[in-house]
Amino acid sequence: MDKEQLRIAWIDVMKGFLFTLVVLGHFLTTLPTPEFLIEIYDFFSPFRMPAYFFLSGLLFSTRRLKTYILYIKSKSRTLLLPYISLSIVFLLLDWNIYSDFDYLLFDLKRIFISGVSAYKSQPLWFVFTLYFVCLIYYPFHQFGNRYPWFFPFLAGIFILTSYMISRNNICLPFNLGTAISAMPFFICGVASKKIVFIITTYPFYKKSFFMSIFFIGYIIIYFTNNIGGRLFDNQIENYFVFYFLSLLGIIWFSCLCSEFVKLKCKVIGILENIARNALIILGTHGYILIIETFVFNNMVKEINNYIIFVSAFITLIISEILCIVYANKYFYFFLGKKQLSIKESLSIRKE
Repeated sequence: MDKEQLRIAWIDVMKGFLFTLVVLGHFLTTLPTPEFLIEIYDFFSPFRMPAYFFLSGLLFSTRRLKTYILYIKSKSRTLLLPYISLSIVFLLLDWNIYSDFDYLLFDLKRIFISGVSAYKSQPLWFVFTLYFVCLIYYPFHQFGNRYPWFFPFLAGIFILTSYMISRNNICLPFNLGTAISAMPFFICGVASKKIVFIITTYPFYKKSFFMSIFFIGYIIIYFTNNIGGRLFDNQIENYFVFYFLSLLGIIWFSCLCSEFVKLKCKVIGILENIARNALIILGTHGYILIIETFVFNNMVKEINNYIIFVSAFITLIISEILCIVYANKYFYFFLGKKQLSIKESLSIRKE
């Protein structure tokens, strides 16, 4: 495996793992979940969503899209189109809109003004937010290439702006408050691209040194501070702890994933597949969980919680496999993607 392949693989593995935690987070807020899974979820929470913006910055490139217009067209096809298409689909699948006109207007406002998608596909807020993060950042990129100091300066400006928006309870349309608070992670990804790729390609004994330092720092801060922050809705209480802890977590976990990806096992392939189909899973799992919550919490109350968890989890996996297959084969144009066969949709790397 050459360096370029390794880079792509570990990023996909990291995305796949963190995205699994995103689904788990939505799962544990609606259905019975074992306590140890909740603790694992909480441990990764400080950098779970920031890592996505960081990795998007890490992969940012103007090599193929040299003008702003071309960049907007590309991101509109791969991010804006899926956001609108999937939001409308799940709006139409929401039975409430057919009996309550105010609810329909409420959901339309969520999609096109608030930028947080329809109620039954709320996780799509990330897609719309990433779209604006990319578009806001692009015009600044040339300055960062010319003047290295510009990156930390720009990140600081966005952190300060996010702080002012949050403290003054300013509500911006298109979820721009969240985009502004997420921007520093995207900028850090762009600025640290060379350093991260160098560290992640180090041999294990060198890499473990960096990983240990950042992991120890993460552990100390995590267990001694009240994190009190989340990107969605720009709900951040301690800005210094939030950004610093998130970056520590992103770095040590990046190092870990770059080693983990060297293992020849099916788990790697599964995580890569989850990353490739993240958009589909992101748009559909919320709706599936709403149905599961109704069924398991209201119709099978007498069943043991662990049985409910296992049953609901298996049902979710099967449902997502079907969604991935059908979306890639029949509704790929909604996703801004090419058509894929069933085999291509579910492929994982072989041992």
